[in-house]
Amino acid sequence: MDPVLLAKSGDTLLDVQAVQVLVEELLPLATLVTPNLPEATVLFGPELPTHLPLLLKGGIVKARP
Repeated sequence: MDPVLLAKSGDTLLDVQAVQVLVEELLPLATLVTPNLPEATVLFGPELPTHLPLLLKGGIVKARP
């Protein structure tokens, strides 16, 4: 699943409630979640979840322990 949350201009494409539904209901059903780094920040905040199969796009990410 490629969650498209932000336009290239930085404008948000989903409201806060829709993002919450995406995180709680749809992402757990995905085989692979492929957000870019700004989208991952909107979805998860500073801590990446360990229960989702993530492929982050763009930038440098700290390795998980």
